[in-house]
Amino acid sequence: MSASADEFHDRVARLADLPPEEAERITEVTLLTLGRRISRGEAEELAELLPTPLDDHLLRESDESPESFPVDAFVERVRERAGDPDDPERPIEAVLATFADAGARNELAEARSQLPPEYGALFDTADLSDAEGVDAADDLEG
Repeated sequence: MSASADEFHDRVARLADLPPEEAERITEVTLLTLGRRISRGEAEELAELLPTPLDDHLLRESDESPESFPVDAFVERVRERAGDPDDPERPIEAVLATFADAGARNELAEARSQLPPEYGALFDTADLSDAEGVDAADDLEG
């Protein structure tokens, strides 16, 4: 992946309509929480597609035996760890859309296959990635 962490955060900020600091925090905790929910092997494959230090966020809490928790618990964990944002779902979706648009679409689909169907809404990023004319190719392929 050729995008920098700053470019990744900037795109998340635009998609989720967040200040840069909040976008950085929500990116970190979304990746940390996703790392807990998928296998270590899958986290390692995804981490290869992330710029430093985002790759570390995904790997820091991953394990060969991932935790099993429903999507509402995933969202709640992100909300709590991010400092209690009002509605964390759109920012989580922005992180996943940015990741997918940066070249990880197939790998995210593999990670999604480890999760229950209820996670589908968070990973369904097509509408979000096209929001407000944000062009992933311009933002993330440098």
